[in-house]
Amino acid sequence: MNGEPSESPLAAPNRSSNLNAVELFLNELRKLDGHLFEHFVRDVIAQSGYTIVQGPAVGPDGGKDLLVRVRYSEPGEFEEIWVVQCKWSSKPDFIVSDREIVGFQSVCTRHAACGYLLVTNGQLAERLKTELSAHRGNGQNHSLIKATAWDGTSLCNRLMRLELAVARKLWLPQWDSIVCPDHKIKVAAEGIDLAMAALGRGDQSAAQQSLAQLRQRLVEGDHNA
Repeated sequence: MNGEPSESPLAAPNRSSNLNAVELFLNELRKLDGHLFEHFVRDVIAQSGYTIVQGPAVGPDGGKDLLVRVRYSEPGEFEEIWVVQCKWSSKPDFIVSDREIVGFQSVCTRHAACGYLLVTNGQLAERLKTELSAHRGNGQNHSLIKATAWDGTSLCNRLMRLELAVARKLWLPQWDSIVCPDHKIKVAAEGIDLAMAALGRGDQSAAQQSLAQLRQRLVEGDHNA
């Protein structure tokens, strides 16, 4: 989810995944069904640190699969409710079109929500990307709806975070065992590079801080394993 004027803490990481890792990830998601995918998304969001107000329902959902509470600390403390809609398919060439989310603004208004998040294991049609990008209001007081999406690739990037180890192992154990050990090595390499760069500048304090942050990330990942 993207927040305005500052970036929401639910924004997907700006990281390019290895193409093989993404394809393996999407193959595993295609083995689920629509209902299981909703529960998978619920766990991903909850383990990212956000509050699930309403979980997946049985039967027609009216364009809402989840309601999520997002808390902000800057500028000032406030919170928002986001509508989450999930779109799953077993087809490898699945593309979500703008016709499939018609009326999402009304759904948000009905649930007093400031934002709309579409989560899919497929791709987004160009017209849908344009439609979502047109909704970038601040969202407060429900005056302007914010909208964003996680497609299959960005969802894969998010799952590679160390803090989501529990969700990975629960829902995608085979993918986790193949891909994520390599990811942990990359995390360590990034931390070491930052520390070496700081030492190169003669900034020992920054180097120590980088190593401390690296240790915390790796330990938290182990605890979640």
